[in-house]
Amino acid sequence: MRAQSALEWVSARQAACTAHYHASWGALNVLARELGKVGWQGGLQPLEDEDIRPLIDLYAMPGQGRQKLTWIWRMSGMDSDGDGTDEDGVRVEWCKARARAMRWSEEVELLHEEMCHVLQFFQWQATWWDDQGNQRVEEDKGCLEGIRAYVAKQGHIRHVFTDQFHTLWSPFLSPDTVPLTRLVSDADHTADLPNLSALSPPNI
Repeated sequence: MRAQSALEWVSARQAACTAHYHASWGALNVLARELGKVGWQGGLQPLEDEDIRPLIDLYAMPGQGRQKLTWIWRMSGMDSDGDGTDEDGVRVEWCKARARAMRWSEEVELLHEEMCHVLQFFQWQATWWDDQGNQRVEEDKGCLEGIRAYVAKQGHIRHVFTDQFHTLWSPFLSPDTVPLTRLVSDADHTADLPNLSALSPPNI
């Protein structure tokens, strides 16, 4: 009950302050026109409903990386003494945002490095399967043909993985660090390249 009363008091206080600002803004606009004052607003802006939210909005829909401070938190209050102490909360939030940006930048670099390794692994595995056809010597020609057909199929799957992965990631990776050992040049072949998400895991 006490918590509910506190919430009601805060809500009423917010509504009163909002109404007071709207009235003051309207009055100042009228006076500015009468007195010919231009640019009197400074950093003040019309107060919209979306501007009225806390410094840390736990219920905001965007993630932390997309949250923006409303203009009201970048303004100094009337009771500010100019020593900057009223901006401590904003400074703390700026430090948090900078720390998140640096962490995310590092994660992007790590992701690029991991994708380079994935592409290089696909290339190595495709080459490995290509070499397996000549590793077995069977007296039974039928068995040998079956082995080579299986090896060719597995090699083809890895080459498709390599080509498709390169297509997806080449805009984000440096060509110097991820040389492609095999490019599909046949137009009929490239037209039928599957999506990586549609491919089943290869059988090794």
